[in-house]
Amino acid sequence: MTKDNYVEVAQEGLTSQAFLLKNSSLPMGGANNQTERLAQIGQDFLPSAQTRFGKASSMAVKSVQSESMPCDGGGSMTITANDRNGNQLLDSGDALTFTANQCRENGVLLSGSLVITVQRLQGNLDSYPYALDATVSYQQLTASSGQEQIVGNGDVTLSVDARNYNIQNLSLKTSQFSAAYRRGTQSFTQTLQNYEASLKETSSTDTTAVNGTVTSTGFGTQSVKVQTLTPFVRSSGAYPSSGQALFTGANKATVRATALDSTRVKIELDADGDGVYELNTTKLWREL
Repeated sequence: MTKDNYVEVAQEGLTSQAFLLKNSSLPMGGANNQTERLAQIGQDFLPSAQTRFGKASSMAVKSVQSESMPCDGGGSMTITANDRNGNQLLDSGDALTFTANQCRENGVLLSGSLVITVQRLQGNLDSYPYALDATVSYQQLTASSGQEQIVGNGDVTLSVDARNYNIQNLSLKTSQFSAAYRRGTQSFTQTLQNYEASLKETSSTDTTAVNGTVTSTGFGTQSVKVQTLTPFVRSSGAYPSSGQALFTGANKATVRATALDSTRVKIELDADGDGVYELNTTKLWREL
């Protein structure tokens, strides 16, 4: 970490959870639209899982059923349901595989696969309240729109406690998740390791915390440990008004990011790891 890249380190660390969380109390970087789409694909397929099993009344015990459906903008989506206990209900041990074949939905072109395996489900995913523990596996899942493309690979353990649309707790963990982003001739890759992200939504605030290791070409394919010191809270608008995160790199060098208000963030550098922040700058959230 140096005076030349410490702002980029903060930006990469703050936006790393964008690949995983559908909503966010942290700002998004240049890949905002595509990273949110990638996360939204994984989480928005969950109600479809409930529907698919609800329609599978003719499935035999322990059978696997597949069907291919046309997508609104062309291409198709193949959905494979594995009802392991044959009760025609989505419950523990069941799995759904979504395979996109040049499927265009809502202006986004999808390819690759997403596998949802349920460990626990209370309630129904298509109505509130419900609670879910599941593993979401991204297998070369690719979302493209215009000149932008993002490819996700890795397994994410997902836990959701949803009381209603506005009140939800979401946590995600991954031992390794990678995302490759390209826009025109520019590209970068980011890998999350031993990474956890949480999102708490209420009717008035969103609260986010992340912890883990981020490796990114944005700072020379170096690894940085991300630690949320104080959760980031957003009450209105696009950016958080409070929260603090610490990023630790080689030789104990650290970068600290502190939300000053909903428009500004202070970024500090301790390049030699002596606990003294010798350089700092204040940025508008939108600049990140």
